Amino acid sequence: MSTPAGDAGYLVSRPLSTQAAEFDGERLWFFTSARSPKMREIARNPKVNVAYASKDRNVYASVTGDARINQDPARIDEFWSDAYKAYFPRGKNDPNVALVEVLVRTVEYWEGPGSWIGKSVAFVVARVTKREGIMAENKLIRVRKGAPKPDNRTVDDLKRVLLQAKSVAYSAQVSGIYLSTELFPRLGIADHMAKNKKK
Repeated sequence: MSTPAGDAGYLVSRPLSTQAAEFDGERLWFFTSARSPKMREIARNPKVNVAYASKDRNVYASVTGDARINQDPARIDEFWSDAYKAYFPRGKNDPNVALVEVLVRTVEYWEGPGSWIGKSVAFVVARVTKREGIMAENKLIRVRKGAPKPDNRTVDDLKRVLLQAKSVAYSAQVSGIYLSTELFPRLGIADHMAKNKKK
């Protein structure tokens, strides 16, 4: 869901499909019509929110950023699929084809138990222990403009990136437990990472 500020200043959410491109750590892309109210809304106030929810797991993300309209033919060609002819019958050269480009500022995510049983158990434990945080973990990631994207294409690349990091933040919940008890020991860096952890 994409949420800009509407004509009256109220937030308006609309479903949009993120283009099938690997996230480069800086931008998100969406097709839209040049006649859409979004064009006017973004021109007036470019600050937007984009929200994601997983279909199969209990994971959610909220992305904030600055949006702009991009009608660069090369970019449109990069993301174009013939499936969009349902919206733009004249194809990618239709003058109404436009992209919403969102320069990402922050990403906040929540991850909770994925199964119905896991959710039920977490709910009971949260009620009994008065620890609501056990229902899900929440992290806020600030995206710095121009920050280099780490090269972690292979296991050795990932290990090198982790060893070079000044500190590594991870959750005290399920995903963080996996990192500290499974992944780091398998990589042979558990002792080093224990010194640099931020929970």
